[in-house]
This record gives sequence, structure tokens and C-alpha cells, in this order.
Amino acid sequence: MFCAKLQPWKLPLDLLQAFAQANVPDSILVFAGEGPLRESLQSESSRLGCSQRVRFLGFVNPSQLPACYTAADLLVLPSEYEPFGLVVNEAMLCDCMAAASDQVGAARDLIQPVDPSYIYPCRDVPALASLLRRSLSDPQRLKTIRAAAQGMKTWSPQEYVGATVEAVARAISRTRPTT
Repeated sequence: MFCAKLQPWKLPLDLLQAFAQANVPDSILVFAGEGPLRESLQSESSRLGCSQRVRFLGFVNPSQLPACYTAADLLVLPSEYEPFGLVVNEAMLCDCMAAASDQVGAARDLIQPVDPSYIYPCRDVPALASLLRRSLSDPQRLKTIRAAAQGMKTWSPQEYVGATVEAVARAISRTRPTT
């Protein structure tokens, strides 16, 4: 599942190409979101020969997103620029594992502690295809990783503040000159 505006910097085309390359039987790619790339994504899915396994939901009301996340096996956020990526948090709260490019801020905070192999180099379509193939071809492993991701449900404001303070302290320590 992809859940975001269909904008160039969100790189939905990378996910579509990776999905076609992964070619996992009985898998479906769902795009939840609207934007200027919709027509080109639909055309590209036909050109890649996977249009029968790609669905475009258009805009989904935020109140309906939990149902989408719950129905999905994996959320992918391939963005080349994403300071955080709230959809990662939302998906994981709905027991849907997430994968993201290394340019998504939430990848470090939310995905890496569960399984860092769900973070891939931005714009590396073959790496994303491999991640999809590995994840979607092994339902038992995906079930196990989804269970591990449930730690999001106990994430508290105190943990968030503590993690933020720790990140700032690390950033400051890197900028201080050593003597």
C-alpha cells in the first residue's frame, strides 16, 4: 500500500516499478491518494503489464484510513524528502508493517527498531523490489514482523520526548569540536 499524495517527491513511480519487478503472485498494490501523477502511474502500470494488480483508490477520508491500513500487509513510503512521514506511524498503529526509503524521518524512529531491513536506499528500485519480494513471499515472516511492530501501541509522549532529547544531544555532540 502507498498512502500519500501522488506527487513527484513521494516517488510513487519507484514503488510501482519495484512492485512490477518483484512480481509476487497474488499480490496487489493499492495507491490511496490523489495527485498529478495518477494518470502517468495508471499508464505505467499498463506498460509494465501489472495494471490488473494495481488499484487506485483516489482520496481516502482520514477516518477511513485505519481500515485501509488494517487490510494491507505492508505500507511503503518511498519519498525522497519526508521529514517524518506520519503514515508510517498510522500504519504501524493498525498492525501494518511499514517500509520506507532512507530519506523518510520516521524510518529511523519507527521502522529501524523493529527491523532495519525494511529501510532501503532512496531511488534504489531493485532494492525496493527485493524488499517487496522478501516480505510478500513469506506471509509467516510478515506476520511475525507485524507483531513486533505493535510496540507502537505503547509509545508514550514521555518516550517521544526522551527520544527527541536524545537525538538533539547526539546532533549537538557531533557539531562540537573535539580537543
